[in-house]
Amino acid sequence: MLPKKILLGVELNALRQQMGQITTNVLALESTLPTVNAQESGDSQTGGGPGAVTQNPGGSQPGSTSGLSNQGPDISPPNSQTGGVNQPASSAGSEAYTGSGTIPFTAPNNSGVTPNHEQAHDAGGTVQFSVPSQSLSDRASEAKSMFGSGGIVNVNAVPQTSAQEVKVSFDAKSFDSLKANDTQLAIRTGGAIINIPTNAVTTNGVGQLVVSDTKVYDNSTPLPSSGISDFSLQKVSDTHEFGIKLVDGEKSEKADTSFKTDVTVAIHLTKDQLEQAGNTSSLGVFRQNETTKEWDFVGGRYDSGLQSMVFNTSHFSKYTVMKIDHKFADVSDDYSYVKPYISALSVRGIMRGTGDDTFDPGDTLTRAQAAVILSKFLCLKDKEYSGTFADVASGQWYTQSIEAVSQAGLIYGADGKFDPKGKLTREQMVVLVIRLLEKTTGVGNSQFAANYKGDATDLGNVSTWAQDSVKSALALGLVTNHDGIGFDPLAEATRADMAMAVGKLLPFRSE
Repeated sequence: MLPKKILLGVELNALRQQMGQITTNVLALESTLPTVNAQESGDSQTGGGPGAVTQNPGGSQPGSTSGLSNQGPDISPPNSQTGGVNQPASSAGSEAYTGSGTIPFTAPNNSGVTPNHEQAHDAGGTVQFSVPSQSLSDRASEAKSMFGSGGIVNVNAVPQTSAQEVKVSFDAKSFDSLKANDTQLAIRTGGAIINIPTNAVTTNGVGQLVVSDTKVYDNSTPLPSSGISDFSLQKVSDTHEFGIKLVDGEKSEKADTSFKTDVTVAIHLTKDQLEQAGNTSSLGVFRQNETTKEWDFVGGRYDSGLQSMVFNTSHFSKYTVMKIDHKFADVSDDYSYVKPYISALSVRGIMRGTGDDTFDPGDTLTRAQAAVILSKFLCLKDKEYSGTFADVASGQWYTQSIEAVSQAGLIYGADGKFDPKGKLTREQMVVLVIRLLEKTTGVGNSQFAANYKGDATDLGNVSTWAQDSVKSALALGLVTNHDGIGFDPLAEATRADMAMAVGKLLPFRSE
């Protein structure tokens, strides 16, 4: 499996600014990205050569994904009229990737780029880019020398005018040079970024490898698959059909789309699409079942730096971003602040309802429920119960989850008992949630707690052992104070409290 980037969501932007850089399980690269500007079909020039290696003047950007980041040069091709290398070109109905618009970019001192001309479209609205073989090989060598294993070469293939389909072709031998240098490939099409580990595709050095991103126009109401039939779905992004094939002379064959290693994809969302979506926690990536035409939930996490939904996939197909809603009858407007998180956790199977149409948001959270939520969030494998706790019987709905989280060091018992029906206080719940955060990111609690800016009176009667965890949770916005009484640590934690805290950690979760 690919090492996956832990991403920071919109809700955590303030903390990102305070902390600067949180080091997590990044894909690979954190500052400089060798870049190839692909030659456009129909260009009479011999330009479009290699772009220079550039250094983001701000260094690493918190919350970005290596290979799926806005570090290094702008992902737009050089503007043919200005001749600049940092002028964004218009793309197919959406803004060019510039993240939030605040990521600085400086043109390289030695760009070595001949500006591309406006590319030729075919009758079907397809724009084709060809990557010069020597450029790709040279950039792969640069990435290897600069970063060792896991470097990434960016390929800029962003159309300057609206296009329905973008195709990027590589000589198979030059593509294999990436593999020889243990380097990954990131293709930027304007509507998406496709990060391909070279060991995901076998070419045997023959012919051309063609990667495509096609917008599919379909205004029909999306049908959820049977497993999520109780959810309503609303399309937010364009539908992208990603493809890959090997072309050898007149013979064309699909590459092995059940990739040996996951491919990471980011689907860009425009400002209008984000406004339509509202809370980004309610968004998910879906893949269309080619047989039933229903949409299967894939997962996905929102990266505010890329303004994109990022997901991992084992094969190419049709993908789109949708807004997810599960209308539990008892989640009233009083719980509007937590509704998006309830839907997001429910569709992922992390926190289900208590009945067919009920969630019981105001019910007190039990230790058994918390154990199941922690286990599902981390995708822990069920553990055969070893009889660790005298009050936990085999075969219960929570038994294997309790075994898994106790072995993972997330939750403990006392005096040989677990107390599965015991009710959690707010400070106890927060300690568990921060342990989950530490386990997911590898960042220590003290680093989060150091950013707490609240008044000491907010902490009220918080126990000494929970002080840092409560500070961290308040700093991150995972919990809120109760009006007039501060954090209220000894009050019973509700299912709504847990849904909001864990739901806000979803951008940290690999999917």
